[in-house]
Amino acid sequence: MDISNNNVANYNSNVNAEIDFIDDTDTFSAGNDLDKLLKAIRCIDILHLQVLGSSRYDNKDAREQNAVIKQAKSAILKAGKQSGYVFWEVFKAAYHNKLDRNEWTGDIYFNGTVNTSEKLLDRLETSLGLLSPISETVYNRKLDVLLECYGFNPVRKQLENYAKQYPEVMPEWSQLASILFGTTDELSQMMVEKWLIAAVARAIQPGCQVDNALVLKGGQGIGKSTCFRILGGDYFLDLDNSTDGTEVKRQLGRSWIVEMGEMEAITGKKDTEELKAFLTKLKDTYRALYERSPKDHQRHVVFGGTCNSNEVLRDPTGSRRQWFIDCDERPINNDWLKVNREAILASAYHKFISGASWWADSEMTKASEERNKDYTVSGAWTEQLEAVLTEVTVDGSKEVAFKLVDIMKALLLSPESQSKNKKAILLSLKQLGYDQKVVRVGTSTAKMYCLKTASKPVPTEYSGTTWMYWRDAWKSSKEV
Repeated sequence: MDISNNNVANYNSNVNAEIDFIDDTDTFSAGNDLDKLLKAIRCIDILHLQVLGSSRYDNKDAREQNAVIKQAKSAILKAGKQSGYVFWEVFKAAYHNKLDRNEWTGDIYFNGTVNTSEKLLDRLETSLGLLSPISETVYNRKLDVLLECYGFNPVRKQLENYAKQYPEVMPEWSQLASILFGTTDELSQMMVEKWLIAAVARAIQPGCQVDNALVLKGGQGIGKSTCFRILGGDYFLDLDNSTDGTEVKRQLGRSWIVEMGEMEAITGKKDTEELKAFLTKLKDTYRALYERSPKDHQRHVVFGGTCNSNEVLRDPTGSRRQWFIDCDERPINNDWLKVNREAILASAYHKFISGASWWADSEMTKASEERNKDYTVSGAWTEQLEAVLTEVTVDGSKEVAFKLVDIMKALLLSPESQSKNKKAILLSLKQLGYDQKVVRVGTSTAKMYCLKTASKPVPTEYSGTTWMYWRDAWKSSKEV
């Protein structure tokens, strides 16, 4: 409530009007209106007890507070079976416009200071000199419903404040990649811009589609993790190698900027599809610590990653959701980032509000996939496959298609070894440009692997010690 000098007179008159019916007694007559009592409680703070005056000093505020407290206590005691209801109405009036709840963390704030539900109840009980007549279960249920009216999105609140402080996009916005990471290419700048706008989008519109993680590659000690930590502020999360479990979901629910450190370890444990599914989820279902049952929680996080080596990705074409920026051994300009963090986030906010996209178009996606080839794990079977493929393609003179089982037979793998090495062989095949397609074999069709550029590949199969080719029938290479 605004009680500046210009409004003091009006405020005092309103308060006096609400407490005219209160005298300095400890009774609450049936004729008194409960609504008037509750209005008086909203006007007079009964939660911070004042000291009554003395013979030399008449503390009028303390007398008024004491009178309201006595009337409230009397109303509760005289309510009989309805005492719980009256107590709760007094609770709501006493805490009117004084509570907030952080929607991300569940923290309860009383007059801007973190509190607990137990402390809120204890404070009112102390003021009234009366224990609550309602059960813990009822109290928690009623408080949860009440706090739904006082929830706030903490990062949105911060971003809106930054936007007021910095009403224009900062001049350095178009050079962020160069200033921070020492890179001058257009793709890196686009990645930084879109990732920052995506971070704002997730904070403003939790659950919106965000598919890409910004990955900083460089030597140890150059400040990669610190960069993400500065941007995330109080809502930064350093996620370990685990991406599963309720605790991970709870951590994400309290966070905004999430760093996946040592991306090599994460991609080593997760196949491409699993990691894709984790990064692109719109919501997580779990029971937050302040909730009684599982609920859907819209995601408000964006992911960043860090790595030291070039061998991170298992599949360059299936990992386009990782945007790599090579910082090399250059220290990241985190001192500048600390000073300009709020202006950077305000600029991203203005870009988001103006309708800027945070997703890659086809041209950017193609450029990112090309860059990702530099960060792909070398296939363990590449050399062996090249030798076999040279044989089956007759030194590259034939466009062929083959089943995976046949290529593994040609590699002289036992059935047990085939199962163990299947993923590694598929990775090497993809790195060599092969993909699975439907190929016609006589009057039927079959899924086979061939070069992506092949127009009419010839079906092949490995028979004994030689390759056979389909030309109206299975024939050897000499017959084709």
